[in-house]
Amino acid sequence: MFDYEIVRDDAASEACPVQLAAGVAELDDLGQMLSLVGKVDWDAFHAEHLLDVMADLEVLRSRLDAIAVGVTSKVDSSHAPRAAGYRNAAGVLKSELGLPGPEASRRTTFARRVRNRASMEAVQASFLEGRIGFAQASLIAKYSVRDEVSWAFDEAVESFFLPIAEAKPFKFFENACREWFAQRDLTQGEARDRRQDGLQKVRVSTSFDGMVRLDGWLPTVAGEVVSLEFERLRRHLYDLDWQRAKDRLGRDPLPDELGRTADERSVAVLVLMAQRSASLGDSPVTALPCVNITMDYETFVAASSELVGLPALYPAGGVCRTELGIAVSPRNAVEVLLEGHIRRVVFGPDGHVLDFGRKDRFFTRGLREAIMFRNRECVVPGCDVPARFCEIDHCTSWSDLGHTSEPNGDCKCRFHNGLKGPRSADPIINPQSGMVGFHVDPHTTKCRDRLSPARKRRARAAEAAGYESAEAASRMTQREA
Repeated sequence: MFDYEIVRDDAASEACPVQLAAGVAELDDLGQMLSLVGKVDWDAFHAEHLLDVMADLEVLRSRLDAIAVGVTSKVDSSHAPRAAGYRNAAGVLKSELGLPGPEASRRTTFARRVRNRASMEAVQASFLEGRIGFAQASLIAKYSVRDEVSWAFDEAVESFFLPIAEAKPFKFFENACREWFAQRDLTQGEARDRRQDGLQKVRVSTSFDGMVRLDGWLPTVAGEVVSLEFERLRRHLYDLDWQRAKDRLGRDPLPDELGRTADERSVAVLVLMAQRSASLGDSPVTALPCVNITMDYETFVAASSELVGLPALYPAGGVCRTELGIAVSPRNAVEVLLEGHIRRVVFGPDGHVLDFGRKDRFFTRGLREAIMFRNRECVVPGCDVPARFCEIDHCTSWSDLGHTSEPNGDCKCRFHNGLKGPRSADPIINPQSGMVGFHVDPHTTKCRDRLSPARKRRARAAEAAGYESAEAASRMTQREA
């Protein structure tokens, strides 16, 4: 596996610093090899070479985890824990080996799921060979005990779960599993809705020394309304702190040089949300949150029929999810849609949006959301920044005759979009305000933000009033008139 060589010498061949109690020769040899690896001078390696080292070490760690799971399963199914005074293997891991309680329970639960289902043997084999890690294997194990999809799980292990888990990043795999579950859930999410309705709560309590504690659970749609607005304001406060630190230092600040920590900004976001709510008083809400729910037409028709008491035939492989990829029951989604707006989005066979219900020459709100619907998150592999907080920029630069169209637009987070380097002015969408802005290369153009001073003033006034943009404020004013 390694394409470099470890040379054994007398100093490195000393006994393993941790005394192994099992007396198993193979474990003793493994301990000796780990001692050798621990003595490698990693500073002597090139940084790019260390990327391969990191990958190899992660494979070895996954294989060790798989072996540990197998041993935990054998211990848990034996009488050894009870003989030692514990209920199960989790008690041994927690009390004798020092693992945190949740981690000990997680490992024991996974070991039981592997032991109790024959189809999980393929998962354990892939885990043992290092092709998947503990996170992927434990996620598959969670679906093995879900009654709603038990009829389809065994066949999907080798045809669906393992191929994606071995080839794709974990975030992609997690989203794919959610969609697989939503498409094969015979209850159409009703069980999940009832469970969420029973668990939803928010508690605000005061401690003895006067601090206030927030604790709660929100159902899917309501939770996404809160989380998206929370994340939008958090990023806004980060930008403000970053700019203030830059003005103070005269250079780009480091994360620990900002005026507030991440936790302090999170607290400030909650206070800001409360202050904006207090400023409205009992007045009606003038700026409605935007939560996009994607549903295919056949599922929408079936859910609408069920809602009015007609027979409903849900299609196989139907889609009903939020923009973050969280599955929502079709019935619940239609109930939410009755309070909001329905928008037509037509996708072609190549995955591009053919019709969004409107046409614009620039990256306006409608075109931005069409690209957001398509990508859902930053297109750079391994980056899971939601599309709502990404910049929409041209694949082929506008100055290079690239069209401002949905096929030529991509979602990229601020970091990855900034890696494109110097370029001419290309129109992008600001992820906070949704307004058209421009990337500028100061060495090749004098072009600045194309927004006029008057539009800038209207945008700032609209943001202060709680609107997403000046256009949104204008539309709401006209609606009220």
